[in-house]
Amino acid sequence: MSNPRLSLALEGGLVLAETGRIAVFGPQADTDLSALPMERCHVIQPFLPDNEHLRLSGFDCDVKAHGEYVAAIVFLPRSKPWARALIAQASKLVAGGVLIVDGQKTDGVESMLKECRKRVDVSGVISKSHGKVFWFEASADFQDWEEAPQDVGDGLMTVPGVFSADGIDPASAFLGDTLPAKLGRYVADFGAGWGYLSSRILTNEHVEALHLVEADHRALDCARRNVTDPRAQFHWADATRWQTPVNLDSVVMNPPFSAAN
Repeated sequence: MSNPRLSLALEGGLVLAETGRIAVFGPQADTDLSALPMERCHVIQPFLPDNEHLRLSGFDCDVKAHGEYVAAIVFLPRSKPWARALIAQASKLVAGGVLIVDGQKTDGVESMLKECRKRVDVSGVISKSHGKVFWFEASADFQDWEEAPQDVGDGLMTVPGVFSADGIDPASAFLGDTLPAKLGRYVADFGAGWGYLSSRILTNEHVEALHLVEADHRALDCARRNVTDPRAQFHWADATRWQTPVNLDSVVMNPPFSAAN
């Protein structure tokens, strides 16, 4: 999304080191990064469509942070636990450097600013375009916000920010309970998430290979931990463009409706 907050911040007191890499957490395909030096940015974006778009735009993109950084910017996701985890990770990576947080009001930026102010001295705040950007010196004051896997029962785990992170999605549970007995030998789970439906599919002994197709790399990492059956094959891919290596007998997808409807 295009907004002038970063430019205004850089004009109004935010100072970035003249050299060194800048970690950029969670920008979307339409996020305006023009105020940042592209050649110094390391974009961390685990959602494949956004990752690919930014990479094709010229940014160095990855799914995880690595190496050294002099500064970091966190574009807030809507999941507050994941937002906290990103701030904790960024603060640890650039301890002593500047940490910038940017978000819309709908992303909870107001409450995040209040929470951060209880822990650190916020150096500056810019309000613009229905959101805020604020910055402070990174420190170790966010250790209790670090990402922690969550046990959702039956030996399954998730992480903050993935779909249905707090437990099994009711619609997925319903689909799992009503899967047909005959799925064929070769099956794909489109939008496999953290692997719940895949674990149900693999209770069928007639399935010879199951392809888990998921665009969220963090969710797919959870699926790798949750689904250890050797018949499972994992693909970080956009299901709308994924090319199957074999002719499939069945495709299973999480129902595109709310269980409340």
